[in-house]
Amino acid sequence: MLQADSKIGDHFLIVYKHPERFGENSDLYERVENIIDIFRSRLPTKGIDYTITSLRDELWELRWDFLARQDNFKELFVSIHESAVKEIIDHRYNFSRLATVQSNALQLYATILLSITELLPGDIEIPVTTISELRGAYSSLKILQQIVPNETESLLNWIESSLDFECCLIIVSLALSKELVFDNNNLDELALKLKDTITKYAFYTAILHYWTPGDEDESQYARNVKILLANHELENGIVNTYNIDDFRNLMS
Repeated sequence: MLQADSKIGDHFLIVYKHPERFGENSDLYERVENIIDIFRSRLPTKGIDYTITSLRDELWELRWDFLARQDNFKELFVSIHESAVKEIIDHRYNFSRLATVQSNALQLYATILLSITELLPGDIEIPVTTISELRGAYSSLKILQQIVPNETESLLNWIESSLDFECCLIIVSLALSKELVFDNNNLDELALKLKDTITKYAFYTAILHYWTPGDEDESQYARNVKILLANHELENGIVNTYNIDDFRNLMS
């Protein structure tokens, strides 16, 4: 997110390893360093789930610091999409389970980003005042969710699922680059968590109609999202277009 050719997740490492590139913005380096230190201290003692959810506020703030370096929303999403595709290519010869899960998750992520990009006009500028206002949106949503949960639940879930996926993706990137060390059991748990977070992010994106899994997409991730959507429709009394053959195909 720092530049068009930086890899998703590795922008943390870019700031961490090359603070001189950011000149007077040493505060950015210190905040990234602090989050990486939190990874090192919490992951062994608190576990992956707690670590990821406990850092939502910090990642939200840092996300807007990175966003402030962009001038246009559509260019931002194009940049992130290109970065996701580049990371898939960069790890195409890494056959570890974690790298394979990361590649599959990034493929879905890139597809979702492309869908969101196509919904945006090309001239949405990002004024400083807008960034300042949006920075506080997450805190406001959490408060509103306690007051009017039905009106805010989907959007809040979408934001939090995106933060959780991004956090997990950063941890995976740090693990693959050996900045964080895991034993085999924890690597397996991390791979499962990445699957879970991208599936939830995809599901909530579909709920908001920013992206829909294609009928022809039979990948495991797409199938999981379709099952979640079908259950959501049944639980909420939504008339859906699935027939019995669709359910048999999904469950097979």
